[in-house]
Amino acid sequence: MFSRLIHSLDKLSVLALGRLYAIARSRTARCGDSERPILVLGYLLLGDLAMAGYLLKALKESNPDKQIVLLTRASLATTAHYLYADRVVAVERLGWRALIRLVDASPSGYAEIINVFSWKFLPLVSKLPAGKVISHADPKGRHTALVDELHEFPRSPQTLARAILTLGSKLGVTTPTPPYAKMSLPSETRTRGHVILHIGASIPARLWPPEMLHLIVGRLLANGEHLVLTGRSIDQNYLDGLRSLLRDFPAHAHQIHDRIDATDLGELLDLVARAKYVVTVDTGVAHWARLFSVPCLAVMGPSDVNLFGADWGLSPQSLNLSCAPLDCQDKSIVHGIHTGWIKNCQRSACLFETRHCFAGISLDALTHALEKFSTHRQQDNF
Repeated sequence: MFSRLIHSLDKLSVLALGRLYAIARSRTARCGDSERPILVLGYLLLGDLAMAGYLLKALKESNPDKQIVLLTRASLATTAHYLYADRVVAVERLGWRALIRLVDASPSGYAEIINVFSWKFLPLVSKLPAGKVISHADPKGRHTALVDELHEFPRSPQTLARAILTLGSKLGVTTPTPPYAKMSLPSETRTRGHVILHIGASIPARLWPPEMLHLIVGRLLANGEHLVLTGRSIDQNYLDGLRSLLRDFPAHAHQIHDRIDATDLGELLDLVARAKYVVTVDTGVAHWARLFSVPCLAVMGPSDVNLFGADWGLSPQSLNLSCAPLDCQDKSIVHGIHTGWIKNCQRSACLFETRHCFAGISLDALTHALEKFSTHRQQDNF
């Protein structure tokens, strides 16, 4: 009850402070748009924030003399500092504190405000002086009047990162060039590095079946790779099974470094950025590896490769393995937008005795992919 009251007070504070600021801003001397920064609203989850990183890099390349301010979740503040943003405003939630921090970041307002799937912040930032507000259409039809340039979400298959990148099209933004993140390292520094084996996923249906996990671990160890195992908040039964599986490889114990639940997000991304390559389930780590220009093999399971795939031009050293489309992959919504083309079950557990999405991935194809990553040269594409 108390937390609800505080949350309601925050909303009321936003409205009151917004009224006062709207009056005060008319009396404030404004500088020209050329001197004001660009604000990107990126109150996103981990993987989506990585995909927004391409837009941030493209904005910086197209506007080298302009400051980029990124609004994001407080829980992702450390990860946001890998992105091409000159200043990060990290907030817990929508509220007057967020408005004050945005005013502090640029008292004269913003040249443009670009909304990346953070519609609930539009009424808040409408209180700020801004040359233009750019956004995808709100799926619920709200806040349309607050947007100067409205982009319809694509109705045909397109990776989410590409859809985000289109928001900058009217600002002269073109396809960015690597490095896409500030932590991207020269390839020669990673040649003899570790391999990240990321097994954690927030959705249990995305976790690899035991036989697939055994094949991946065994092949990587046989190839002489030093594995750093990562993951967070993994089901305890699955984790016990993994550690039991590792005992099948006693001769390779020195090659295995277990960091599961032992890293914060900043440490995890630092390990990813320095890796020789990454092998992962379908999770946000795959998007960060690609943003860091680290080769990445994602064994996708239930997700649709058309949406989350690496074959859209910016990740030529990455590869996805997935099954053929299945009727049970029945999700058709992304960020609340009904697209009609996304296929992703998003179930907490598979409804079937056989997990068809993983059974549809050839183990021979998986073995071949692991061999390619182990022997590839840094300049090779997949």
